[in-house]
Amino acid sequence: WSRKACTKMGCGASQETKVKRISTKLETKKTVVIVGGGYAGIKLARALDTQVNVILIDRKDHFFHAVGSLRAAVDPETWSQRICIPYDRLLQFGAFEQGVVTEIGEDNLSLDNGKSLKFDAVVTCTGFTGGFWKPDMDAAAQANNHFGQVKTAIESSKDLLIIGGGPVGVEFAGEIFAKYPSKRISLVTSGSQLMAGFPASLHEKLAKQLSAKGVSMYFNQRVDIPNLKVGINMNSEQVILQGEVVLTPDLICLATGPKVVLPAQHPFEVNSRGQIIVDHTFKCGPKHFAIGDCATTGDDMNAFHASMQAQHLAKSLVMFCEQGKEAQLPAYKGGPKGVTIVPLGPQGGASSLPFGTVGPALTAAIKSKGLFTDQTWKDLGFKNGMKDADKDLGRLSSIIGETPGSPTKSPVFARSMVSVHNLQKSEMQAGDLALEEEDF
Repeated sequence: WSRKACTKMGCGASQETKVKRISTKLETKKTVVIVGGGYAGIKLARALDTQVNVILIDRKDHFFHAVGSLRAAVDPETWSQRICIPYDRLLQFGAFEQGVVTEIGEDNLSLDNGKSLKFDAVVTCTGFTGGFWKPDMDAAAQANNHFGQVKTAIESSKDLLIIGGGPVGVEFAGEIFAKYPSKRISLVTSGSQLMAGFPASLHEKLAKQLSAKGVSMYFNQRVDIPNLKVGINMNSEQVILQGEVVLTPDLICLATGPKVVLPAQHPFEVNSRGQIIVDHTFKCGPKHFAIGDCATTGDDMNAFHASMQAQHLAKSLVMFCEQGKEAQLPAYKGGPKGVTIVPLGPQGGASSLPFGTVGPALTAAIKSKGLFTDQTWKDLGFKNGMKDADKDLGRLSSIIGETPGSPTKSPVFARSMVSVHNLQKSEMQAGDLALEEEDF
């Protein structure tokens, strides 16, 4: 592989000197291979780009912005290409390799294209695969067709059943009723509330909005339908729930059971969910590390926490590459617990934040409108982002704070908590938000 030089027009002498200096420095630096170009992978690769020799490997020719995939399912014309972002601007000095890692060894790995790469450290952050919201596609060109088929299935149905009360099931219900208000939607979950594991107040705000839109919710129910696959299933049979409730959906979405993706051969110990077991420094072998959803990090499984892990590990890897096995790597203290932002279409939703639970107006301002799309393009090296996407990830960071393990001690968090609780409705209506009582 080879490093990229600065070839852009207008690259001044000072920039050329800087690039040359970094390139010279990297000639003596170690090589870190990152397996998986998801949220954790891109953050880690970019953080290390000027510190070590980085090779990022992913099976896709693009970064898939999964946060926007459920909206792409109802509006593929607008969203299917927004959520597929090229990797070619991510790294200035490192390299991207498209391929599937088939085996990870002691100090080298193999790809399905026959290549073998040696490493001084390897990080596995392959995440998980799901249904239509995280499709198994290699090329961005396939996205419009994929999500177009999902939209066609939704439009052809009248009565939809969503199985799963987690973020995918709840958000998908929200996207459907926002786009197709006349559809009949039922949501079934085996849990006693939506978003199990999060505060009851989050469930209450989400359930209130779903109910207001005519979504029927059934709790503590298990649905046993033979040959049901994760994702979209056309249906012509009755579904009978406990209590003699009979549903007649013509489309069923199974929104449960994401599966961890790992190379076919690897040296890692995994738990019952298939996640790589890591220690408090993210190590899982002599030269091996893992972060993100495929690892037992202790964090909630979302892009925000994956980014926090990447930022922490980047500093540790620089130490590891300089000092080797003698390096005293710092422990990861974990991100804020119970933080999640659940959109219900572009204007609705609820969020569990360190200072409490908020409703649709604040959730829409933070995430629902733009789904962090603009910032994600910037994270991939596109300086101007998406012109028509909301610049909202900065607002998320300012609201929840950025101090790992102790968000309530963050000055940013403290200021935000006071300002949010002191907001006056008249002030907010003068701006871009109109808060209602249910927002608090």
